[in-house]
Amino acid sequence: MNFEGHATTLGFVALADNIQDSSDDLVKRLHDAGAVFYCKTNVPQSLMSGECDNLLYGCTSTPDNRQLSAGGSSGGEGSLIALRGSPLGIGTDIAGSVRTPANFNGIYCLCPTYGRLPCHSAERSSIGLINGVAGPMSASIDGLELYTRTVLSFEPWNWDATCQPFPWNEELFSRTKSWAAQGSLCFGFMPHDGIVRPHPPIERGLRQAKEALIKAGHKTVDVELLDSKDEMWDTAVRIFCADGGKALRETLDLLPEPAIQGIIVPPPSMQLTAGELEETSKTLLKIRQRFLKRWQATTEVTKTGRPIDVLIMPSGGHVAPPHGTMEYFLYEAISNIIDWPCATIPVCNVDPLLDSKPSPNETPTPLSKEDLKNQEKCPKHSEEVVLASMRVVDAALGRGEESLL
Repeated sequence: MNFEGHATTLGFVALADNIQDSSDDLVKRLHDAGAVFYCKTNVPQSLMSGECDNLLYGCTSTPDNRQLSAGGSSGGEGSLIALRGSPLGIGTDIAGSVRTPANFNGIYCLCPTYGRLPCHSAERSSIGLINGVAGPMSASIDGLELYTRTVLSFEPWNWDATCQPFPWNEELFSRTKSWAAQGSLCFGFMPHDGIVRPHPPIERGLRQAKEALIKAGHKTVDVELLDSKDEMWDTAVRIFCADGGKALRETLDLLPEPAIQGIIVPPPSMQLTAGELEETSKTLLKIRQRFLKRWQATTEVTKTGRPIDVLIMPSGGHVAPPHGTMEYFLYEAISNIIDWPCATIPVCNVDPLLDSKPSPNETPTPLSKEDLKNQEKCPKHSEEVVLASMRVVDAALGRGEESLL
């Protein structure tokens, strides 16, 4: 995000002196509301990476282990909040860039529907059919709720052309809490994406969350909402690489500057024509429509007379990995592809005794040729349901929050 008198680099050495003449409107309004900005945190070169590394400031690690990744693109923010160096921060997300750092650093985050919260004037490495969003990251759910309520009170649709007129919906928030108190919320659980099975600690976290919700009196059902996963991922890649890497190469060539490990520069052959982009847009819409139909069809199994209220699934396929080893991103990208709000909730830590590799006598069944913390999703513009249900999960887990309010 842009701050007057400070550089906006996007992780590029060539933009080290890209000093801004003015701050974003969002920054100004948050400052007027009492926010104290005291630092900007590290991002990867180009922002499009699940790691957090660049040639300006180096590689960011998770504070629990400097050999492990802090995630990306908002990895610096995730690491700082995990250290309790900040109670609340803002990250941007186009394919998991707030949720991956939240997962790797054991914090909370909210990834909103595109157009619900402002990303006004924010520098983004790409804008297209799948758009980047700005969402809060915090050590507590209180922080996420405080940010969301405050920003929506600014009526951002009056100054950000990307925002839609959806003020904070207290009725929806209160109704969700009321249903939870009555034990009538229904949580859908999707243990994997059908392509890559999550690592043992992720699977254990899902089981732990499900058992805690059932013990607390809530309804849970197992669901499968994804079809044509390969088509979903292929469509996302086509959109992310629609310019054939032109913008990325132009920025790298300013010095020139080499692309760091993990940054893939799409070849010119991936550039889409106007006709191809239109066809890709149609495919994306069909994917979103099929997902919505499958969600609505869960009415048949919830016993509440309505579809599942919340979907809980892995926030990623693994916990924080060694630097330079993150390869699979579909878990993180699903929310951006369908453009529904979601959040990351920390559930448990890795336990070497409980999360060991299969014994030599065990042969795990792969979900696909690729298969060798938990995430909540809700329908569009229902951030209130996400936040309220996060509190339900936290309460079921017996967690006492660090309150900011």
